[in-house]
Amino acid sequence: MADKRLNTRSPYYIDSNPPEPVLFTCLEAGFSVRNGITGDNIVIGSDATVLEGTLNSVFPTTYQSGETTYYANITAPSGYDNEGEILIFCNNNAVGSTSLTEGTCTQAAFNVADGVIGQPVSASTQNGFTLNSVSPSVYQSGTTTYTANITVPSGYYNAGEVLTTCTDTATGQTAPVDPTDPGAPDAVLFTCSEANFTVSDGTVGSTVLIGTNATSNGILNSVSPSTYQSGTATYTANITVPSGYSNSGAILTNCTDTATGSPATTYYYTIVERCDGGGVIQVRSTVPILGNYSSVLYNGNCYEVAGYGSPNTNDITAPYADCVDCCDKVGGAGGCTTPATSYYALTRCHPSQSGFISGQTTSEISLNINDRVVVGSTYYTVSGTATSGTSVGNVTITGNTGCPPLCTGIAIYRSIISPEDVCCDPKGGVQYFNNTSVENSDMFYAFDSTCTTLHSGTAYIVDAAYPGYYYTFVNGIKTSGATLCPSCP
Repeated sequence: MADKRLNTRSPYYIDSNPPEPVLFTCLEAGFSVRNGITGDNIVIGSDATVLEGTLNSVFPTTYQSGETTYYANITAPSGYDNEGEILIFCNNNAVGSTSLTEGTCTQAAFNVADGVIGQPVSASTQNGFTLNSVSPSVYQSGTTTYTANITVPSGYYNAGEVLTTCTDTATGQTAPVDPTDPGAPDAVLFTCSEANFTVSDGTVGSTVLIGTNATSNGILNSVSPSTYQSGTATYTANITVPSGYSNSGAILTNCTDTATGSPATTYYYTIVERCDGGGVIQVRSTVPILGNYSSVLYNGNCYEVAGYGSPNTNDITAPYADCVDCCDKVGGAGGCTTPATSYYALTRCHPSQSGFISGQTTSEISLNINDRVVVGSTYYTVSGTATSGTSVGNVTITGNTGCPPLCTGIAIYRSIISPEDVCCDPKGGVQYFNNTSVENSDMFYAFDSTCTTLHSGTAYIVDAAYPGYYYTFVNGIKTSGATLCPSCP
């Protein structure tokens, strides 16, 4: 039979196809970023991981606010035809939060009760954490460490994550025996009487928290309904019988208790000024104030109603028709003397410092909270009113609010020609932006160290500290970026 190989040294035949190349792609890499706290560094190996390959870096390098796409720099591992190649397009979304905390074993409060050797482990968690499994699943002889598999509930930035490192120790013992009947456990029956299930009163719609609002001598697994109902309602528990009883490990589903759900209190928030002009504060009440009353008593002082406020915890004592009514009816109330001269309280922008007041009185100039004013080249914002402080002299209204932006010099590469020019033939130096990094800036002032005149024309900019990505600014305003640099010839 004739040899149909391509040649005498080739392993392939004329009528056969060579094997397809095996390439390492983002699918094999399995790049993932967990949710985190805005501003924290993304730690490779814990916050950012891959299933295969070597994870070299992540961009952005810190958690951004809200849901953000993060890009990885990954080296293909051995065993693939593109071994050593760098993948830069693998990405994953994660959420950065400033208000939520991480759900950990501490919040889960995993607990294992002592039990009888060979029986199922009785364990529990708190604060809404779901206990999926325990290993080992039955009691071992003596003191043993038990490890839980727990799912983090909503309300934490890592909600849905499975915790696998939560542990607790418990002791497994041989069941006591009755000397008259060595084959039978010497234990009593655990019933709802021993369970002593109780639910405290709460607010309608809020969760009945196990271990806080609802308690039991057994392992309390759940309560139904799980939220407080209006008025007096019956709540039913799901309880695992602990060790030491003849029915240890059984589930009780008929233990009940009653509790009362009360409506949440509705508050009305108001800005008020002391009747003698001594200061402005915010208060709250359980009755509407605006349109019904012109004065309130708070902390022993009479105040005049000034407008709608924001949430606070300063509860008023009572409302009154006006300041005269409050001062007449409340003997010795504060705020009822001749008002002192009032000025605007000011906070200096850069460097930040409070304790300043305007040269004009509140009757000579009209300003609002957070208005930006200027004296010479120094900017201030209005924080309220005051009768004393360090006078800055007469202020000028700018028509803006808040402090002006920062002016920061950043080392960059810049081109007015093209992205290829700035990425492949970088040239630059220190130029000025309205924040501390190109990524966080939205205005570009080129060489203007006072940050007053925006750059004119189109500029392609690479932050020297984070090469590989460029940003586009048109007439000083950022229009796009970060954008991956094109390949260089």
